[in-house]
Amino acid sequence: MNTLTKRLLALIFCYVSLMGITYGDTLDPLPPETYLLAQNASSGSLTGPDDDHLTLTLNNVRNYVSIFSDRPYRDAYVMSNLMFYQKWPDMFGIDPPNAALSYAIPESNKTHKTRDLEISHDLTDSWMQSQEAREISQARPLTIIVTLSNPSYDPVKNQVTYTAKRILKTPILFVNDPVPIVIPTIPNPKRMLNPTLTIDYIT
Repeated sequence: MNTLTKRLLALIFCYVSLMGITYGDTLDPLPPETYLLAQNASSGSLTGPDDDHLTLTLNNVRNYVSIFSDRPYRDAYVMSNLMFYQKWPDMFGIDPPNAALSYAIPESNKTHKTRDLEISHDLTDSWMQSQEAREISQARPLTIIVTLSNPSYDPVKNQVTYTAKRILKTPILFVNDPVPIVIPTIPNPKRMLNPTLTIDYIT
């Protein structure tokens, strides 16, 4: 190998090394991987004296929870319920998670007020007469937001209970929003079908 070739190789090595240092210094590292969890059940209830003191009960839960990563990662897992509740203190510590609770109102809770309107027996007359009731009493699923703590899982009954607290929704307002959102008041469901919990991240 002649002297000129050696010099060219040395220059190329230096250039590649400098590019690597520059790239490493300017490239943002990937954020820590975080996850969301989903839990499904056949039925359930959310009861208590007020929105700050509630018990969420899920019946006939699947024997595992589904776990999926936040972007930019593309990962999905399952974890048994027994292991999930055993790991709960490590996952959430003293900071209980938030969750979206989605569900449907059972048909047995409904009565036809008009041909196209179904309203729950569990609701008060004043609420039943409101626009909120007409909006909610359709067959579309409902979603409320809660904070969860103190899970108790019974593998024999295939049932889990949580201490829950409602988080009331606030509309995000935009000046150019053509359809302003009016958030209905959704009562705590005494009975619900096909509830799904989507629980906020763990690391």
